[in-house]
Amino acid sequence: MRRFLHEAGALLATLGGLDMLVFTAVVAEHSATIRARMCASLEYLGIELDEAANQANAAVISSPTSRVTVVVEPSNEEWVCALDAWHITQVGT
Repeated sequence: MRRFLHEAGALLATLGGLDMLVFTAVVAEHSATIRARMCASLEYLGIELDEAANQANAAVISSPTSRVTVVVEPSNEEWVCALDAWHITQVGT
């Protein structure tokens, strides 16, 4: 959690705030507990989690009154690798 807070703080300072928080990849995509802990550590930004939506792995897990939209975006690493391989094989054809 300490690493997350450090990196989030650096990004927030660089970007000047946060409009949307996106959870992706295997752990964040499938763990309501981890998402809840991370969002709780950023409550000072106005993040309000909809606990039912979070538990259901909904696409949008922030409450309607949250100042920051929180979403869960499924990842597909296999597709990205296949697409990259396809692009590489197309070079020079």
